[in-house]
Amino acid sequence: GIAPENPTFITGSLPAGELGNQYSAWLLGIGREGNLTYSVTGNGLPPGLSLDAASGKITGMPTQPGRFALECVVDDSNAATPPGTRKLDLAIIDPPPPSITTEPDFGQAYLNYAFDASVGASGGFGSLRWSMSGLPKGLSFNPKTRTISGHPKEAGEFRPEAKVTDGREDSD
Repeated sequence: GIAPENPTFITGSLPAGELGNQYSAWLLGIGREGNLTYSVTGNGLPPGLSLDAASGKITGMPTQPGRFALECVVDDSNAATPPGTRKLDLAIIDPPPPSITTEPDFGQAYLNYAFDASVGASGGFGSLRWSMSGLPKGLSFNPKTRTISGHPKEAGEFRPEAKVTDGREDSD
């Protein structure tokens, strides 16, 4: 097709981002002459995000929640034409604290037999940190893989407790 007389935006909205999680979105425009350049004026991007002026890509890890009103500008190499502008809202949400969604089934643990189970969580931001207490001898917890494994060496009734944090709050 034929490019418009003045630079203009194709991007109509931006996806929401989450506090502490990687964000990536594009400002896309079209223009008649040369390479396009992108900028955000006014209050700028949310803290932790940056804009590549040549590509229009917004990336980073937001550090502040809220709704941000962005004044976006796209320009081409023709100084005689006015740049294109568009107001876009960008919401950075604060995800809920992490909560454990998968508990291991210890009913299947037998003395001296191999045992393997895992735990899972949802919510939180950034890296989740795990801990486990109350395991019987012979079983161990790997926080990186969130797995409990080994060969139980003692009989009895045990109530292990998993905890997960994201740096803000505890959850159990």
